[in-house]
Amino acid sequence: CIRDRADFDLDRLLESAWNVFIGDGEHEVVLRFHPRLAPLIENGRHHPGERKHRRPDGSVEYRVRLSSLGEIARWVVGFGDGATVEAPAELEQEVRRLAAGALGRPPAAADRRRR
Repeated sequence: CIRDRADFDLDRLLESAWNVFIGDGEHEVVLRFHPRLAPLIENGRHHPGERKHRRPDGSVEYRVRLSSLGEIARWVVGFGDGATVEAPAELEQEVRRLAAGALGRPPAAADRRRR
């Protein structure tokens, strides 16, 4: 069991997780939030490794490195048109799939093949 290892560090393991899901990938996530959401994003702490930057148009660029994309995809969908995925493409595909499901529409065939 991994937690029995002498060098096991739960905090370090969870650094690459959005909440609790840990993957084996490495994804540089880049999101853009609408100016109306800027106070929420800027004043909240969503991940220990997050980086935020207010853009000249008032939107907020949000960056974080994660090992798994599932949890953050669901978080992004919750913002509706207030959040845009800029990277990675895999996250954009998952957000599209989840949003289509929420609307009762099947995802495009190309999106199903990539899952």
